[in-house]
Amino acid sequence: VPGIVDSISPLIDPQSGNATIKVRFDNPGGKARPGMFARIRLLTSEATLKMLVPRSCLVLREETRAVVLTVSNNRVFRREVVPGDDHHDRTEILSGLREGEVLVMDPAPLLHEGDEVVIDETE
Repeated sequence: VPGIVDSISPLIDPQSGNATIKVRFDNPGGKARPGMFARIRLLTSEATLKMLVPRSCLVLREETRAVVLTVSNNRVFRREVVPGDDHHDRTEILSGLREGEVLVMDPAPLLHEGDEVVIDETE
């Protein structure tokens, strides 16, 4: 059954050599059930880099658009982005952000574009 790899755990069981890989695939008839194991063959190609941001940075999330708050010169800016797939607690950003931009995590509802903020770099 062909499928698409959604995520690969970086943790490998030292005794069995097994790793958890989440794969999305069609399941006609519901033969595959949660918790089942499978032996698979992965066809690999060149790796592509993805921009992933913590899901807690998303102020609004819809199917084809999302909003994040960025910080530049200690000011908040609202930015529309195009979200991709979810990967655990992170969301892929297909467009709308540049690498290295500072994002607001868990933004307060009262935080608005243009507000002045102080960046906490302890995390």
